[in-house]
Amino acid sequence: MNISILTVFKELYTPFFSTSLLKRAQENGLVSYDIHSFFEYVKPKERIDAPPFGPGTGMLIKPEVVERAIDEQEKKHGRAFKIFFSPQGKKLDQTLARSIAKKMQETGHLMLVPARYEGMDARVENHYADLELSIGDYVLMGGDLPAMVLLESVIRLMPGVVSKEESLHADSFTGPFLDYPEFTEPVTWKGVSVPD
Repeated sequence: MNISILTVFKELYTPFFSTSLLKRAQENGLVSYDIHSFFEYVKPKERIDAPPFGPGTGMLIKPEVVERAIDEQEKKHGRAFKIFFSPQGKKLDQTLARSIAKKMQETGHLMLVPARYEGMDARVENHYADLELSIGDYVLMGGDLPAMVLLESVIRLMPGVVSKEESLHADSFTGPFLDYPEFTEPVTWKGVSVPD
């Protein structure tokens, strides 16, 4: 299973993938990560972005830059299930996370394309996106944190990533109820005791 990430700032992912279950999943050969910056797909001093047509502000990532990046990754790893991030996208929930995890296993290649600045040319999303995703009704500086949220939610669902898979069946949002409160030592803390 390969996960390709095409981003402006690939260095954001170095600490993310070097900790916890994400690191262990890679070390155990369950998943590999291939992260590239859009700057790798332009000549030196060539811009990856341009101002939008019309009265809008900000900068948009140019479509031919995204095209080069996607084409290279699909040549290397095969056809991908491609996810772009947008406030207009389908809102992530546990049901959608399970569906994406299943799609990852079927295709063997998941590609995440988080934008920055004002976003990217809408023609790119319309042409390439198998899914546009949102993690909530608020604005961030880019799609990298939503990409990481998605990865946290779906990689843990892959077989072998979580050591006790039965714990996945008791997760909040898996059934009709949320997870129950849990307690540990000491029995009494700040005058409050663990319930019987």
